[in-house]
Amino acid sequence: MLPISTIPDWATRGALAAFGFPFEQADFVLSLPPSLLSLVVAWQMYRAGKKLRADDRVPSDDLLKTQLLRLTGLSLSVLIVIVVALVISGAPVTGFGICRSIILLFLAPAWGIRIGAEHLARWCDDRMSFAWGDAVEDSLKLVSRLLIALVVAAHVVLAVAVWGSFSSAAEVVSAYSAPVIAAVGLGIVQLMFAPTVWAGALTWVTGFPLRLGGDIHASAMSGFEGPLPAIPSFALIPHTSFPEGIALVAVPLIAVALVIAFSESATLHNALVAGVQAFIVLAVASLFFFGGIGPGGLQTTGVIPWMFVIASAIWVAGGVGIGLG
Repeated sequence: MLPISTIPDWATRGALAAFGFPFEQADFVLSLPPSLLSLVVAWQMYRAGKKLRADDRVPSDDLLKTQLLRLTGLSLSVLIVIVVALVISGAPVTGFGICRSIILLFLAPAWGIRIGAEHLARWCDDRMSFAWGDAVEDSLKLVSRLLIALVVAAHVVLAVAVWGSFSSAAEVVSAYSAPVIAAVGLGIVQLMFAPTVWAGALTWVTGFPLRLGGDIHASAMSGFEGPLPAIPSFALIPHTSFPEGIALVAVPLIAVALVIAFSESATLHNALVAGVQAFIVLAVASLFFFGGIGPGGLQTTGVIPWMFVIASAIWVAGGVGIGLG
């Protein structure tokens, strides 16, 4: 029987994992963040920042200073808790863990507070035109719609993958001694990494490879050899080359294009500014979509960040261009 002290220990380690720090197991380090939990943390930090957004009563000259002070207070209060948790748990501190925690502790609330947005809008008004300044201030809802459209596109791609490889995924589950319990347990585990699965699906259909552990890479243009973890999501990836799958890159392109085409606020300026912001969010999020899930070769799995960034540029730029056209 496990001692009661294991409950707060696992809770602490789980919270640290959500902030991007590795999670030590008996014989390996789980360094792939549970990206759904990380997304929840980012959303809550964004909402906290949004509530701290300076109102119209703050003089314009003092606005940036007020925003920075509020961001510092919010981020430091959470940072203290994270540092204490790191000390108590003894979890390893890595460079990627620090980068991920900076994103959640500072960048997410800063986006909610909209630090510097008014100054940037004013600069655009002075140097370019009022349309660009208005786009900086009014494009936030359009950014959210673009990101949601990509999530929907990922689900469409995954639905096609399940339809084509359902038997392979079913074989993985049936290999367990209790398939029903395994299906439920694996479903919960995969749900915790859902954004990583979304990113992997869209990256694969764009033609870029995924890391499946060690030197194993899989893309639509090339198959792979080697054992994979007994997880249904991995079973959806074809072992042989399947160049026809690249046709599914049309799904994220069309999803983004539809948002632009049918959003009343998607003027040329708003669409371009929103597209840039959505791309930045995706580029930053790429740091949460790779890491280790087991010992040996499984210490490196997920997307290749710089390739995911290029793929994101294709979806956003191509979709916005089609939508505006």
